[in-house]
Amino acid sequence: MRTLYSLRVDRDVRSMQEASTSSGPVGLRQTHGLVASAEWWMNIERGKLELQKVVGKVLRFWPGHYGDWPEFELVESTGARSIWGCMVPSSEAEQAFRPGCRVEVDFVRQELKSALNGSHETKLTVAIRVAA
Repeated sequence: MRTLYSLRVDRDVRSMQEASTSSGPVGLRQTHGLVASAEWWMNIERGKLELQKVVGKVLRFWPGHYGDWPEFELVESTGARSIWGCMVPSSEAEQAFRPGCRVEVDFVRQELKSALNGSHETKLTVAIRVAA
């Protein structure tokens, strides 16, 4: 498996951190430390913030309305389906997320500062790996 995305090296994580520390309603709650901080990673390593994994095959891919937010639908062996966004350039994502390609997504459930579409949490992607 080849790591296509890793939050540990995501250069755009600062915008997530800024939203979390601002007084505005948008962003993530700092329930286990500031997202992607040393404290946050330590809480994952210690199991206080559970790192979860979903494994399956790519069912379909789309680059987003303006090619700016690629997404793919994953189907697990159980038939369960989920949709994942990825902070990877659309051209690279389109090559990686071919239908039928095996994919693994590591994520944590992170609380939101304000509910979004009726939900108080989001599945925050930590890493995405695709079959090489």
